[in-house]
Amino acid sequence: MASTSANATILAETCAAAQDIVTPGLVIIMIAVALLDGTSLILFYFYGRCYITNKSLQPNFKILITALTVALALRNFLTMIRAFRMLLMMIVSIWHPCALLTIYAICGFESTINIIPIEVATHTFALVAIERVIATVFYKKYENIVFVKTCIFVTVLMWIIQLSISFPTFAQILQRPPTLMSYCSSMSTQTVNLGQLVGYRIPIDIVIVIIAAVTYYINKRADPFGDAVNGSSHLTSRYQRSENIEATKNVTLHIILYLLVQILNLYSSYWLGNLKLDTVAEFAVLKETTSLCYPIHGNVHVILILITSKRMRYKFFTQPWLCRISPRFCKGPSSPQFKPSQNTDANYFEQYKRQWGSVAK
Repeated sequence: MASTSANATILAETCAAAQDIVTPGLVIIMIAVALLDGTSLILFYFYGRCYITNKSLQPNFKILITALTVALALRNFLTMIRAFRMLLMMIVSIWHPCALLTIYAICGFESTINIIPIEVATHTFALVAIERVIATVFYKKYENIVFVKTCIFVTVLMWIIQLSISFPTFAQILQRPPTLMSYCSSMSTQTVNLGQLVGYRIPIDIVIVIIAAVTYYINKRADPFGDAVNGSSHLTSRYQRSENIEATKNVTLHIILYLLVQILNLYSSYWLGNLKLDTVAEFAVLKETTSLCYPIHGNVHVILILITSKRMRYKFFTQPWLCRISPRFCKGPSSPQFKPSQNTDANYFEQYKRQWGSVAK
């Protein structure tokens, strides 16, 4: 009886702690996370479609960019589900105070799974940077160098590797006794080693940024007429170099933005882990605020390229669904308009008649 009473007391205290986290600030943040994740998924879809349908891009590059987009979109999809689940439980907790409680195993699995797409995206950025180096070194023949199967195999292999790395964490979660948590997050379950992530993920991102920036600089500074002197196919080489500049510029911007988001997210989480807070409610608000990084990144990731790249902007805004909404989107670049000269009016031939008449006289 004493143990039953003690368990009931603990459950009541845990339920009360869970209800305490339901503050206006947390509700606003979770709504923002859900909305930003939703808009980012829409943008990711049409952004990826622009790359897939772009026949001028090399197939190797398109596959890697598609794999990267899928990884980032999956991460935002998972966090959107989490945000909707928490908002729903907040509503249900009005009638059932313990609705916000989460079983440790479920929370641990959710936190571990949510981190996998980010790891895959980090390594996919590295693959894209390597592909850009290959495209730059072998630009004269890269148009005919296609290793689609290799790209697909490597991208799938990365998911398999990350899942296998997560299996020990899954096993540790299952070995823990079944407990109820008042607030579920990756930091609450302690399934993510922030120090380890900061120690290897940030350096990897910095190296990728350097590689991408150097590759872009080399393509930008290359002599566009050097190939003609060497006797190679001048037009093909210039076209490939132009495509390299455009694609590498977009990749470099993406990687720099991704690095900034990684630094902001990891270091803010690391700082939060060392912060002494009085209540779970304060911790929940701050933790969910840091989780806005990736939803914001998902939107800026696409919008930034639409602003800086005319080709991507034209490809994006001439998609069939926009054409149905407004046909003006599908007109494409307007052709130059030429005004008729004064000699093309109705008196054109009369002027020549007068000239010939004067000569005859």
